[in-house]
Amino acid sequence: MKILIVDDEEKDLKMLEAMLLPEGYGVVKAKSGEEALRILKSENVLVVLLDILMPGLSGYDVLKTIREDKNLDTMPVIILTALTSKEERIKGLELGADDFISKPLAMEELRAKIYTQVKLKYLRRQLTERAKLLKVINKIGEGVIVSDKKFAPVNINIKAGELLGIKAAPVNIMNYLKDNYNEDIQVSEGRKNYILKQKLNLGDAIFLSLTIDPIKDVSGAIDSYIFIFKKIE
Repeated sequence: MKILIVDDEEKDLKMLEAMLLPEGYGVVKAKSGEEALRILKSENVLVVLLDILMPGLSGYDVLKTIREDKNLDTMPVIILTALTSKEERIKGLELGADDFISKPLAMEELRAKIYTQVKLKYLRRQLTERAKLLKVINKIGEGVIVSDKKFAPVNINIKAGELLGIKAAPVNIMNYLKDNYNEDIQVSEGRKNYILKQKLNLGDAIFLSLTIDPIKDVSGAIDSYIFIFKKIE
């Protein structure tokens, strides 16, 4: 996870680098707005820490360019500034700044604001991907259920409903499977595979294969699960 620091003052670059490296972040440094924009096109950057007062392209110019670029427009940008006027902050917000940190910097504030922007970035990406996912999973021939980390279904495709014989998503998918199928289903840090047989079936026994994949967030913690069902014929 790389943080891009943009500041024309070498001492400020070194100070921020010294503050961020122990937090586990990778650091990329730029001494001008022009260099920062070049880096953003070639590096996978998590958050930008952007100084305002720089020769050449100012921080405001860089911010405006970022927000006008469709490949960068959602990039979290935290303004670093010694400017304290309300007008300057309003200008930054109007151009699309996500937050401000006043100089001199406090480690606690820096840590908290970066953490907030990282989580918001992940949430935006997650919501966008889930909207795309819903369109995709209904075209898949296998049953798919996406749940949160507590097993509450978030998305369920038509095929999953058909295979499980349900018209609405259960409150808790794990409890539903344990109540209705002869298998001790567990989850782990990695993929799990099961063969399911219905406990009660008046006709021919129905067997389903089940794959459970955990989905992890940027910190490596499990955020949700994907359950994939297939009828065994």
